[in-house]
Amino acid sequence: MTEIQKAQAFPASAVRCLEGLLRTWPYQAIQVKRSDPARGTAEGSWRPGAGAEFIFRAECKKTGENACEVGLRHDLQWTSIWSRPTMPNEKVGAKLNEKTLEQMDRIFSTLGQFLEDETKFPPGAALVSLNLDHVAWVIGAIVSVAIRVGIVYFRPPVSPAGTAFLRVASLAGVLVGAMIAGLIKRRHPAWGSAFFEGLIVAIVNIALSVLVYSSTYAMGYIDWIVYGVVGIAAASLASIRPPAKKAS
Repeated sequence: MTEIQKAQAFPASAVRCLEGLLRTWPYQAIQVKRSDPARGTAEGSWRPGAGAEFIFRAECKKTGENACEVGLRHDLQWTSIWSRPTMPNEKVGAKLNEKTLEQMDRIFSTLGQFLEDETKFPPGAALVSLNLDHVAWVIGAIVSVAIRVGIVYFRPPVSPAGTAFLRVASLAGVLVGAMIAGLIKRRHPAWGSAFFEGLIVAIVNIALSVLVYSSTYAMGYIDWIVYGVVGIAAASLASIRPPAKKAS
């Protein structure tokens, strides 16, 4: 993918257009990463799915008394190598370019709606998206498995009491691993819940129980359900970032 650029004129000041971008981007699952009102620039991060991340850079230029041009740019090189989408052939690359241009069109369209009636976009009411954060669930799963392996290594002799200990220890691994995943997901507060990250941590631990520890103690469907509920709840709650306090 090469750099993609698009621009559109609006009957509003550059300051007003930048305000509109910052207000409406979260409604399109675009996280505002930084902005510079003095220069009329902003940068946002958009995750279209499958762990990929696209960076949009915007610039609002004054072109008249009450007119400005909003330019949008995207370049895959601005995205870290860990979050770049895989492109096995030119057809996939062309599809991603098309998807990026469609998102740019939506940005311009939504900005136009904001300039007409900003009450449609109340501050802090951005839509929530459940995009998967690969870094979060991978680290969370590794932590949970490490905790379980460590606990099992020092487990008490196998007995009814020992079995109960292992069951509680396994649940603790899910809980801690899911919380770690949720805390890492806080990097992207605009996307909200860490539902998928918590679920994956739980599934990894279910697979560990079935494939590795089934001979040590028996697991049932209730255990698996509890794993899932704890994993999802812990990750989702940990991913919630308190709103920033406004300066008085």
